[in-house]
Amino acid sequence: MSTAFPTQLKPPECSQCKNSAEYYCRTCKQDLCVPCKKEHVVDFDTKHHNVVIDRLKYGDIIILETCKRHHNMLCEMWCLVCKLPICSNCVEHIKHETQDIKAVYKNQQKQHQEIIFHVKSEIMLHNYCIRAGIISDFRSCQNEISRLQKNMIIKAERLKDQINVFVEDIKKLKCYLNSKQKKQMNHIRSMQKHVYRSEHLVNRATQFLLFFKKTSVLRINDTPSTSIVKVHSVKKQINKDNVFNCLGGISIIEPGKRQVRNEQLFKVMSPPVLKKTFTVKPTWVLDNVSRHISCMTPDIAWVSSWNNLNLTDTVGDNILFLRDKCNNNGVHTVTREGNLVYIDRDYNINTLSDNESKSTVMRIAEPWKPYCLYCSPSNGDFLIGMMRQDKYIAKVGRCNSEGQELQHNPGQGLYVNPRYITENQNRDVIISDLIDNVFDLGVIVVTDSIGLHRFSYTGNPQASEFKPHGICTDALSHILVCDAYTKTVQMIDKDGQFLALLLTEQQGIEYPYSLSYDYRSHLLWAGSLRNTTICIYRHIQRHGYIKGN
Repeated sequence: MSTAFPTQLKPPECSQCKNSAEYYCRTCKQDLCVPCKKEHVVDFDTKHHNVVIDRLKYGDIIILETCKRHHNMLCEMWCLVCKLPICSNCVEHIKHETQDIKAVYKNQQKQHQEIIFHVKSEIMLHNYCIRAGIISDFRSCQNEISRLQKNMIIKAERLKDQINVFVEDIKKLKCYLNSKQKKQMNHIRSMQKHVYRSEHLVNRATQFLLFFKKTSVLRINDTPSTSIVKVHSVKKQINKDNVFNCLGGISIIEPGKRQVRNEQLFKVMSPPVLKKTFTVKPTWVLDNVSRHISCMTPDIAWVSSWNNLNLTDTVGDNILFLRDKCNNNGVHTVTREGNLVYIDRDYNINTLSDNESKSTVMRIAEPWKPYCLYCSPSNGDFLIGMMRQDKYIAKVGRCNSEGQELQHNPGQGLYVNPRYITENQNRDVIISDLIDNVFDLGVIVVTDSIGLHRFSYTGNPQASEFKPHGICTDALSHILVCDAYTKTVQMIDKDGQFLALLLTEQQGIEYPYSLSYDYRSHLLWAGSLRNTTICIYRHIQRHGYIKGN
């Protein structure tokens, strides 16, 4: 039976479904019920919103608690040495450095806010998916156990019938052996009697002859004839293996950690949604092009022209500009620590840390020269596309963050002119390779992590030519590539099958040339060959796992 609230105490309605709201989003000013709050904190566009319980709608209410030692006093200070709340009567902390407990609380809350957001949006969603999987497995296990139980009952009855037949055979065998044993014993006694009489009548000729006259019909053999009883047929019918096979059917799987696959968490949106468009304020004149993008944070990225590097935000403001530092196309990347790594005009690989100090990461031994590079977010390794201009051959190398060579893929016959390089979720290495410099024709070459060729993608089957440029991968292991011939961004799966034209002119981008996918916000950054306009899209969204949990 529901209880009606007085008008002044009635909870607010949810801004999305009109149910009673228990939470409030301070960022978008919306009241949220429990199901809508769960969806709100995991949605990519709102997962960093500040969602609080409804009573904190108009501000934080900090309640001071009583001191555990002095029950009539409130803890108003925080001891920075002992890391304990104290009141004014806790004299043992007088010489220690203290701070107002409200200020410490707000500071700690701010420091842990990102962790709280991650728990709400990622860890809790994983738990929902795991819980859904456990419930599904539990239901299927119940049905499977019932089926196996019925089968075992049938098999047990069948085994029981076989055992009963076996017992009857044993009884018959026992009776048969008893009768044979009696006949043999009687025969033995008769022989013993003959032997005994013959021994005692040996000196009495008359009685000896008369005795043998009476027993002349007997047939005395050296070895009494007996029947051989064969029981191997019973052994073949019932043995240990047959019993196990008859009662078996349950397989026990070793326990392991339940994993949540990205396919369970994400789905492709159709069509993609244009979230933001901005123009990088260029300081270059001759090359007004966004040739390559490397996302640094969800709101900041490095954008390069032919020779220049520009660190920009999503408003288009320049944060840092490096003039005449790089060359070619996919010549820069961002490490897991957020440092820029780029190939300079002398073909040296340099890093730019937070304090803007330049240091050489690695030097490629002559006669090889690096032309593109990518930092793997999974392990921090560098993938480097290299060329040897004296013989017009190319290969891919893998180095660790210290510049130590880990593996070479000579790639004989695979690459001609590597322009862009990236890595997929399964650690496949993907190269955008220029094979015809005159007509700008190319191919996407994909190898596994040790350099073995998996497949080559030559473009949309409906197009006659393929001019690939910028490439990236997303959370579902799709390979995204800019095609200058069709002026689109194509999406293929991890095995090279064409899926869709992800971005076209209808999605608001003209002549896509460069791509970068941010794995934190799951936003796709796209640059154009015609201008310095950057378009940010969302084509990956959450699956609807929250409802019903």
